[in-house]
Amino acid sequence: MYYFVKRKPDWFNLNLLRSPLWLCLLFTLLVRIWLVIHNNATIEGDEALVGIQAEHILHGEHPIYFYGQPYMGSLEAYLVALIFALVGPSSWALRAEPTVLSLIVTWLTWKLAGVLADAAKLSPSHRLWFQSIAALGAAFPPLYDLVIELRTLGGYIEAFVIILAILYTTLRLTQRWQEKAQVRELVWRWALLGFLIGLGFWVDPLVIVAVVASAIWIMTSIVTELVKYRPNNRYDGIQSPRTVSALLKNLLSTLAVIPGALVGFAPALYWGAFNQWQNITYIFDKGSSTSSARILSIRKVFHLYRTCTALRVIGGVLPTDPGITAQNPHLITPALLVGLACIVVSGTVWVCSFIWHSPLFMQGRRLLTLPLLFAGSCALIFSVSRITTSGLIHMCGPLDWVGRYAAPLLLSLPFFLAATLTFVYIVFQSKVMWHSMVYPLFLLRIGLIFCLSVYVGVQVDTYRKSNPYYTFQTSGCVIAPENYNPIIAYLQHQHIHYIWANGWIGNVITFETQSNVIAIDPRRFTNRIPAYTNAVLHADRPSILILALDSNPHPHILTVLEKAGITYRTARFPSSPRYGVDVLAITPLNRSVSPSIGGSMEAWFWTC
Repeated sequence: MYYFVKRKPDWFNLNLLRSPLWLCLLFTLLVRIWLVIHNNATIEGDEALVGIQAEHILHGEHPIYFYGQPYMGSLEAYLVALIFALVGPSSWALRAEPTVLSLIVTWLTWKLAGVLADAAKLSPSHRLWFQSIAALGAAFPPLYDLVIELRTLGGYIEAFVIILAILYTTLRLTQRWQEKAQVRELVWRWALLGFLIGLGFWVDPLVIVAVVASAIWIMTSIVTELVKYRPNNRYDGIQSPRTVSALLKNLLSTLAVIPGALVGFAPALYWGAFNQWQNITYIFDKGSSTSSARILSIRKVFHLYRTCTALRVIGGVLPTDPGITAQNPHLITPALLVGLACIVVSGTVWVCSFIWHSPLFMQGRRLLTLPLLFAGSCALIFSVSRITTSGLIHMCGPLDWVGRYAAPLLLSLPFFLAATLTFVYIVFQSKVMWHSMVYPLFLLRIGLIFCLSVYVGVQVDTYRKSNPYYTFQTSGCVIAPENYNPIIAYLQHQHIHYIWANGWIGNVITFETQSNVIAIDPRRFTNRIPAYTNAVLHADRPSILILALDSNPHPHILTVLEKAGITYRTARFPSSPRYGVDVLAITPLNRSVSPSIGGSMEAWFWTC
């Protein structure tokens, strides 16, 4: 009699349950929850707009793009709306969405590291080291990167997820091509890649950094495969018809990327058809040209990238730190030194692989080519994009207008860290094994764990020392209030529902009150939410919120109102004690204040 034992599914694999990945995911979650609590779930104006859009989605709206711009799709707002539907709108719920997606970033880093390790033919133990270190690096990124991940600015964390998915799908596609997988499998892999690219360009055009890297990788792989199909017999030049047929079928399978991309980009196509294709023209308008002035601009932007922006991404320095100035950007940190050392070691190993064909260097080339290619793509796209030229206005000062466009570089850092420590481990392990010493091998592993602990400790110490007030403030307005509760309580007690306010402040108030108080920035009459702009324009005596020095009891705006014969009531609330700034609430009593009063109300809202 034969007994058949039912095989347990792969997901029930005990080795998987014991995987270090779970510990890395736990660290990912705990670190981000701690930082959110440490900063009291502070949000800034643009993040509040995502929350407002999510609230509107819950009320039946179906937006396709972030308010007021033909790029950055509303995927993040829909995901936030799901969380709001479960727990209600709040800044804490808003921060929960990127916290959850950070788990996917760590998981995809683990998966991509595993595929790279397989391509490099690492041993199972070395593969596990490489994957674990890479995932740990994703769980404990530099502070600057961690803040970017946790911001809800319209789709940055979603873009990071899609970028890693594109790189992983690209690598697996080329591997399966080289392994001569069936055409059916290649077709769906190409379709999946196309879908991710299309979806990425809708969510955030920043995914172009992954598309460029993937395109170069795929073209190089295809050329390599074509070379393999050249005639083996130099005399007759005859190829096998079956071989040629298989090659043509594989090449035709690449066409599946087109329908996949159209499906992923479908929301953008629908929106563009009704809006003169502004989303498409925007992407091309932000490209580059070859004029001499443009080339000079590219050189300046690249200088900004390598001397400031990239160093912030690698080293973790926040431009909102009170000590940061244009003359003292304070870029040198322990995290920067570690990160640069890992990049230098990785680049050196890659270059040496073309000079000395030792097994270690060849493994290093296979392990590092895609991460290095991606990092190079990040630098290239940042330098040639027109939108990053705005960073030249303030260079390396506290106004960090373009740093978020360099943020994808953070996705490559865990692989450089993992590669460096794995190479050190392999080299020393080979020396220990050569002398048949078991005890030193144990010490080597302890040493590697100690190095990882030091790296994690450096990052954690940076998180711990982060200023709760300034960490999540926007560099555009570091003097915005940390606590809006007293202001909101006053507005609600006075039955104030419409106000003029700087967008960095007003958007947060609108979100926190679930639009019971509508605040509009008078500097933008083509406002992101036209209905809100019209409501404030036609409201009866809307109030005014401005930032004023606490040492100035009678700002100029009050003199202007008095000359216009407008009576008013005021209230002050501390905004930024370090800079001596208050929020001044002004409520007109006898008539509404025109936006054109005193020449233009706009002049009162540039203080931030």
